[in-house]
Amino acid sequence: IALATLMVGATLEVFDLQNNGSAGLSGWLESRGITNVHSYTAMFRLLLTSRAQLLPKLQTVCVFGEPLAEKELRGFNRITPKGSRLINGYGSTEVGLISRFIYSHGDPIPNAPIPIGKAFPGVEIEITSTGGDKVPSGEIG
Repeated sequence: IALATLMVGATLEVFDLQNNGSAGLSGWLESRGITNVHSYTAMFRLLLTSRAQLLPKLQTVCVFGEPLAEKELRGFNRITPKGSRLINGYGSTEVGLISRFIYSHGDPIPNAPIPIGKAFPGVEIEITSTGGDKVPSGEIG
Protein backbone atom coordinates (compact mmCIF):
# COMPACT_ATOMS: atom_id res chain seq x y z
CA ILE A 1 0.00 0.00 0.00
CA ALA A 2 2.80 2.44 0.89
CA LEU A 3 4.63 1.88 -2.39
CA ALA A 4 1.43 2.27 -4.42
CA THR A 5 0.61 5.57 -2.73
CA LEU A 6 4.13 6.88 -3.36
CA MET A 7 3.81 5.95 -7.05
CA VAL A 8 0.73 8.15 -7.42
CA GLY A 9 2.20 11.22 -5.79
CA ALA A 10 2.13 10.70 -2.03
CA THR A 11 4.87 12.14 0.17
CA LEU A 12 6.73 10.09 2.75
CA GLU A 13 6.93 11.84 6.14
CA VAL A 14 8.92 10.40 9.04
CA PHE A 15 8.19 11.33 12.66
CA ASP A 16 11.28 11.70 14.87
CA LEU A 17 10.10 9.91 18.01
CA GLN A 18 13.46 10.19 19.77
CA ASN A 19 13.58 14.00 19.57
CA ASN A 20 9.85 14.83 19.63
CA GLY A 21 8.49 12.19 22.02
CA SER A 22 5.17 10.39 21.66
CA ALA A 23 3.22 13.35 23.09
CA GLY A 24 4.00 15.32 19.92
CA LEU A 25 2.83 12.66 17.48
CA SER A 26 -0.84 13.64 17.31
CA GLY A 27 -0.07 17.34 16.74
CA TRP A 28 2.53 16.45 14.12
CA LEU A 29 0.04 14.28 12.20
CA GLU A 30 -2.53 17.08 12.28
CA SER A 31 -0.10 19.88 11.33
CA ARG A 32 1.25 17.88 8.38
CA GLY A 33 -2.24 16.91 7.18
CA ILE A 34 -1.30 13.22 7.27
CA THR A 35 -3.98 11.03 5.69
CA ASN A 36 -2.33 7.59 5.78
CA VAL A 37 -0.20 6.17 8.58
CA HIS A 38 1.95 3.02 8.28
CA SER A 39 3.33 1.94 11.63
CA TYR A 40 4.26 -0.84 13.95
CA THR A 41 1.43 -1.64 16.36
CA ALA A 42 3.55 -0.37 19.25
CA MET A 43 3.84 3.09 17.66
CA PHE A 44 0.09 3.17 17.06
CA ARG A 45 -0.39 2.40 20.76
CA LEU A 46 1.84 5.38 21.62
CA LEU A 47 -0.41 7.59 19.50
CA LEU A 48 -3.49 6.34 21.33
CA THR A 49 -1.93 6.86 24.78
CA SER A 50 -0.67 10.36 23.91
CA ARG A 51 -4.16 11.79 24.45
CA ALA A 52 -4.66 12.11 20.71
CA GLN A 53 -7.82 13.93 19.75
CA LEU A 54 -9.77 13.55 16.52
CA LEU A 55 -7.48 13.62 13.49
CA PRO A 56 -10.04 14.64 10.85
CA LYS A 57 -7.76 14.09 7.84
CA LEU A 58 -6.64 10.60 8.82
CA GLN A 59 -8.14 8.08 6.39
CA THR A 60 -6.10 4.90 6.78
CA VAL A 61 -3.94 3.41 9.52
CA CYS A 62 -1.88 0.34 8.59
CA VAL A 63 -0.32 -1.50 11.51
CA PHE A 64 1.75 -4.65 11.75
CA GLY A 65 4.02 -6.46 14.16
CA GLU A 66 1.80 -7.37 17.11
CA PRO A 67 -1.78 -8.53 17.70
CA LEU A 68 -4.43 -5.84 18.08
CA ALA A 69 -6.66 -5.59 21.14
CA GLU A 70 -10.22 -4.33 21.41
CA LYS A 71 -8.97 -1.13 23.08
CA GLU A 72 -6.91 -0.27 19.98
CA LEU A 73 -10.02 -0.51 17.80
CA ARG A 74 -11.92 1.69 20.24
CA GLY A 75 -9.02 4.15 20.21
CA PHE A 76 -9.01 4.10 16.41
CA ASN A 77 -12.71 5.04 16.44
CA ARG A 78 -11.95 7.87 18.88
CA ILE A 79 -9.22 9.54 16.79
CA THR A 80 -10.46 8.98 13.22
CA PRO A 81 -13.43 10.31 11.26
CA LYS A 82 -16.18 8.08 9.87
CA GLY A 83 -15.05 6.28 6.75
CA SER A 84 -11.50 5.69 8.02
CA ARG A 85 -9.97 2.20 7.88
CA LEU A 86 -7.53 0.34 10.06
CA ILE A 87 -5.57 -2.41 8.30
CA ASN A 88 -3.86 -4.99 10.49
CA GLY A 89 -1.19 -6.79 8.51
CA TYR A 90 0.22 -10.14 9.52
CA GLY A 91 3.41 -11.75 8.27
CA SER A 92 7.05 -12.38 9.04
CA THR A 93 10.40 -10.88 8.17
CA GLU A 94 11.20 -13.85 5.93
CA VAL A 95 8.06 -13.78 3.76
CA GLY A 96 6.52 -10.34 4.31
CA LEU A 97 2.80 -9.79 4.78
CA ILE A 98 0.58 -12.80 4.11
CA SER A 99 -2.78 -11.59 5.37
CA ARG A 100 -4.67 -8.52 6.48
CA PHE A 101 -7.69 -7.67 8.59
CA ILE A 102 -9.56 -4.52 7.56
CA TYR A 103 -11.62 -2.68 10.15
CA SER A 104 -13.74 0.33 9.17
CA HIS A 105 -14.49 3.14 11.64
CA GLY A 106 -17.64 2.29 13.58
CA ASP A 107 -17.84 -1.38 12.58
CA PRO A 108 -18.74 -3.74 15.41
CA ILE A 109 -15.60 -4.66 17.32
CA PRO A 110 -14.93 -8.40 16.98
CA ASN A 111 -14.55 -10.57 20.04
CA ALA A 112 -10.97 -11.05 21.21
CA PRO A 113 -8.63 -12.07 19.83
CA ILE A 114 -8.86 -9.61 16.94
CA PRO A 115 -8.55 -11.65 13.71
CA ILE A 116 -5.46 -11.43 11.53
CA GLY A 117 -7.68 -11.43 8.47
CA LYS A 118 -7.68 -13.39 5.29
CA ALA A 119 -4.72 -14.62 3.31
CA PHE A 120 -3.69 -12.70 0.23
CA PRO A 121 -4.51 -14.40 -3.08
CA GLY A 122 -2.06 -17.19 -3.79
CA VAL A 123 -1.09 -17.57 -0.12
CA GLU A 124 -2.01 -20.63 1.89
CA ILE A 125 -1.78 -20.35 5.67
CA GLU A 126 -1.29 -23.50 7.70
CA ILE A 127 -1.08 -23.62 11.50
CA THR A 128 1.22 -26.33 12.84
CA SER A 129 2.21 -27.75 16.19
CA THR A 130 5.75 -27.35 17.53
CA GLY A 131 6.41 -30.76 15.95
CA GLY A 132 5.36 -29.49 12.52
CA ASP A 133 2.04 -31.33 12.31
CA LYS A 134 -1.01 -29.43 10.99
CA VAL A 135 -3.41 -28.58 13.81
CA PRO A 136 -7.21 -28.60 13.46
CA SER A 137 -9.07 -25.33 12.98
CA GLY A 138 -9.45 -23.40 16.23
CA GLU A 139 -6.47 -25.09 17.92
CA ILE A 140 -3.34 -23.29 19.08
CA GLY A 141 -0.26 -23.89 16.97
